[in-house]
Amino acid sequence: MKILWRKWKNHEGPLIRGSCPYAPMAPWGPWTRILGVVAACEGKHDTVVMYDGTGVTWGFGQWTFTSGRLQRLLQSFKSVSYVGFEDDQGDHEDDLLSNLFDELGVNCVLGDFDLRIKEGRLRYLSQTISGASASYALNPRTEKKLINDICLGKKKYPKATALQKKHAKSLARAFSQWGREIDVQQAQIQFAKQELKRAVHVERKALGGISIRNLLDEGVGLSGDEYWDSPVPALFFNLWQNSPKGAYRFFINANKEAKRKGVINWPDYLDLLWSRLNRSAYANWGWNSRRYKEGKGTPRIKRIRPAIKAYYDIDLPYEKP
Repeated sequence: MKILWRKWKNHEGPLIRGSCPYAPMAPWGPWTRILGVVAACEGKHDTVVMYDGTGVTWGFGQWTFTSGRLQRLLQSFKSVSYVGFEDDQGDHEDDLLSNLFDELGVNCVLGDFDLRIKEGRLRYLSQTISGASASYALNPRTEKKLINDICLGKKKYPKATALQKKHAKSLARAFSQWGREIDVQQAQIQFAKQELKRAVHVERKALGGISIRNLLDEGVGLSGDEYWDSPVPALFFNLWQNSPKGAYRFFINANKEAKRKGVINWPDYLDLLWSRLNRSAYANWGWNSRRYKEGKGTPRIKRIRPAIKAYYDIDLPYEKP
């Protein structure tokens, strides 16, 4: 397990690229394919990122402490049954039924880093002036810096850089080791499916009160199996994982163009989306992005294209400017 140390803007911390890619067994259902396209640009089951101010970013869905999603993912492990086996007498006997959260010892491990998960919330373990232990819930909306400082060891070792790095790397290593467990990988997938299924129906202020489902339906009036079997939702969620506001804006503008051109089926709508994505200058999505033109990386589209080919057997062409 190679742990790198990376700097990004005003942040720095560990990076573990991971070695366990999202690779579900066939046959694939609609959400399995959607997640496959999402994972193409996000990470692997054991990927850990701690250099971008998120505290910890983990897994193929790149869940973070500062968004609140990582603590909810870990909490979901409590509902995943785990049965162990022993063979002391030559006979296999079921251990007492446990759950994945307890089997991994999540709170025991996190406790070494002054953290714990309780009821889906991240808590900070500290000592009072009298020396007694105390804990309080960390709010991911208002305490992002504090969450990041705790994870990087800055709270525990405020003046010891070497110890801070050791602390941060040890936390990264713990998450990466969890991500190598088959049960954890399956739990990540199930959580991601439920997370996106809920997300698609939430009415959002950024969309003027409509849901993601409504946004996608506006493109070509997709419905039923046709909607879920097309790559359109997969493309949306891939961009949404990177930047929700950017994805909303991208699809709103695409819907306006689709309406002007009279697009009435999802293959033509996908072509329109893909053409716009090729030309995109936003973030590092398309060929016109600043990072790509400055030679600082490949655009997101380079990972999306082979994923759509793999999961939908559709070969979309590049349209380089």
